[in-house]
Amino acid sequence: LKNFLAVYDSFKKALGAESTEAEKQLLTSFYDQFMNVFKSYDAKPIEVKINDLFDYSLHEALTSVEKEDLPENSIIEIIQDGFKYGKEVIRYAKVIVSRKPKPPPEPEPEPESEPEEAGEEESAEDVKVEDTSLQEDRPKEETKEKEKVKEKRHKKHKEDKKEEESAEEVKIEDSSPQEDRPKEETKEKKKVKEKKQKKHKEDKKEEKSS
Repeated sequence: LKNFLAVYDSFKKALGAESTEAEKQLLTSFYDQFMNVFKSYDAKPIEVKINDLFDYSLHEALTSVEKEDLPENSIIEIIQDGFKYGKEVIRYAKVIVSRKPKPPPEPEPEPESEPEEAGEEESAEDVKVEDTSLQEDRPKEETKEKEKVKEKRHKKHKEDKKEEESAEEVKIEDSSPQEDRPKEETKEKKKVKEKKQKKHKEDKKEEKSS
């Protein structure tokens, strides 16, 4: 019998669809013959009406919808008919049921104001702000001090360089007369040599004359 339930569903859809009067009469006659076969086996659809209360032994709830004007678990729509074979349920009726809407959430109590603690928190925040401002200024002061130290070193380096240059100039001046001395000594030696040669010549002349 379960295999014929799909044919029953098709008959129900066809009867609910738009058709001519002749087509409806023909479908109705086929449907009546089909249902007589079911009745001969003591099989019949489960009777379900809108607004009936949901029965777990006969119905299968597919979903629920909030309804304020209906009791909880009232049937508001029939999706598919159920069937019984004698006292045995061979297919549960598929339905949509109602449920009561959820109550609105209660408003949360407002927290009591604590002015004293709030004042302390504000003062603590002010102190934090001052500390952070001092910390922000410290790097600037350190940078200025570093720049001053750097300038002093650079100035001292320049002064040392000038002193070295002046010392080198003095050395050059001292070394220049020393370089000229050998030349003067060479000239004097030449003069002495010339005098000796001249005297030697004169001595030779005197010897010859004598």
